[in-house]
Amino acid sequence: MKSKIGMVLLLISSFAWSQVDNKPIIYVTGIGKVKVVPDQVELTFAVETSGTKAAEVQKSNMQKVDAVLKYLASQGIASTDIQTERVYLNDDFWFGRKKSNFLARQQITVLLKKIDSYDKIVEGLTEKGVNAIDNVQLKSSVAEQKKSEARKLAVESAKRKAAELAAAAEVKLGKVFNITDMSSDYIPTQFTKRAYELAMSVPDDAQQSLAAGEMEIIVNIQATYLIDYSEGK
Repeated sequence: MKSKIGMVLLLISSFAWSQVDNKPIIYVTGIGKVKVVPDQVELTFAVETSGTKAAEVQKSNMQKVDAVLKYLASQGIASTDIQTERVYLNDDFWFGRKKSNFLARQQITVLLKKIDSYDKIVEGLTEKGVNAIDNVQLKSSVAEQKKSEARKLAVESAKRKAAELAAAAEVKLGKVFNITDMSSDYIPTQFTKRAYELAMSVPDDAQQSLAAGEMEIIVNIQATYLIDYSEGK
């Protein structure tokens, strides 16, 4: 079914471009940028336990994870904002070692909707058994709204370029034939650490370890305009 859908889309795309093959066009790119102050934090962390007996290691790790999840719930974090990324139990075997050493690890991602709660939450997590901070990414609750604004700016940018090129070539700019959004949904991470020490970087409530700064949402588009010869130059 997917292959049929892909073939249909390919045929539609091929047909569209065949309509413009023999027509003069102006091809441009446009970029739109909008800055926003982050107000959320996406935190990815892990709970790890090691030992010589697999069942005991797994049970101990599950107990720590249970304590972590209960702590997050006690802080008013909704279950929909907490997601388990991966869980595994490995035999960390080394040649020459007489006994196996098992490692249990569970990675969890949580969305903190209040950026100023970051330090308190991280400190609490380490107390409950979290021993690896894998990633910290700043986010914005209005990212989609700002991305929509950036799209409009990108289209305006492309249209402006097309008009300038048409004027320089002394031709009349026609209608837009095609617009393609080339943007990625990824917004560069502002703050990334893989270190347990990060959790202990705040000695008291008067200090904060996370600087929000600004995020820049960028949209890139490609646009094709027809050249209109219906009324001459």
